[in-house]
Amino acid sequence: MLVQLAQGADASSSLAKKLAVSAPSVTAVIDGLVALGAVERTHSVVDRRRIPISLTDSGRELLASAEEAVRVRLESIANELEDKALIKSAIDALALWSVALDRARLRRNALEAEVIPPAP
Repeated sequence: MLVQLAQGADASSSLAKKLAVSAPSVTAVIDGLVALGAVERTHSVVDRRRIPISLTDSGRELLASAEEAVRVRLESIANELEDKALIKSAIDALALWSVALDRARLRRNALEAEVIPPAP
């Protein structure tokens, strides 16, 4: 969720759709992140019903820390291969998977945003 919010403020319902989870699940997680000071809710000036959620400085630090912890853990696992070329290949493959996942997410969101006419 922090990764999604790092890309820009968003509404709970939109986050739920992007993450393929229920809106109440997102709300529960957001409540916890607000309590930690990692995210904040603000009211839209244009539409008071809309409550964008955005990362705070603390949230950005939390995200950076989590990403670093994942990086260290994955490198530790890759090091079990013991061969430098294999280790590099494993880490490069993870980076490639990251690109593929981002592209798949963008494609899915674009398809969901298209207006599909009702069946006759």
